[in-house]
Amino acid sequence: MPVKNILITFILLCFTISIIFAQTNELVTVIQYKDGSVFVGEVLDQDVLQLTMVLTTSDTITLQKSKILKNRKSNKFIILDKKKEHNVSDFFYNLDLSLNSNGSANSVMMSLTAGKRLSPKFNVGAGLMMSHNTMRSPNVWGEFNLAQLFVHGRYNMNEKPVRPFIEANVGWGVALNSDDWNSYSAGFYASPGIGLEIATKRRLSWTIKINQYVQNISGTQLNWFTQFDDAGRGTRSSVTYDSILSRTAFSVGINF
Repeated sequence: MPVKNILITFILLCFTISIIFAQTNELVTVIQYKDGSVFVGEVLDQDVLQLTMVLTTSDTITLQKSKILKNRKSNKFIILDKKKEHNVSDFFYNLDLSLNSNGSANSVMMSLTAGKRLSPKFNVGAGLMMSHNTMRSPNVWGEFNLAQLFVHGRYNMNEKPVRPFIEANVGWGVALNSDDWNSYSAGFYASPGIGLEIATKRRLSWTIKINQYVQNISGTQLNWFTQFDDAGRGTRSSVTYDSILSRTAFSVGINF
């Protein structure tokens, strides 16, 4: 997958996830009296003079319309819980974009991880990553598009709105576009990392982290130039390689 496509896909997915979470939040009625009193709940019935509503505390009250200053709809979560807290549901999903740039050795990776929260501090899961890698060395020169399947584990160091964590992915890579000129395969993949998770009011959280991307790649690549013998017969030699990509990457992600 080309770098441009990875970046565009990541941005579109983050935008879509944010829109979905905004639309799925429950709305409640917020009524403000002229004396400053505020009532939050659901309107059950009303007439010209008054309305009946059930509050979020489960109490049912009757309000006089002549005393109402404002009557509006608002997001239930934003109104009732103004704290920025992490999602504590049983299951989680992480979407991450990782970038590495080191001269001629570059990698761009996008991954989706799904799993279960065993506790507020421990998460386990599995995921799929798409990566675009370049290798520029005296013997090997090429681009390597891979898909990696992995298992995932994370330890959150506390439960604060901004919390540090350590995590690791371990799995196996698969070549996506091997050809006759550069016939390659992928093997063991690992990515330990450390970062920060930043909570929001919508049960979404953002992550920033530094991780070490490790990927085995092996294959055979034809040389660029044709060599001719004394009889004018041309041949192209090849290079066999077995390399370990080990690159430090910066990552951003959205968790939900």
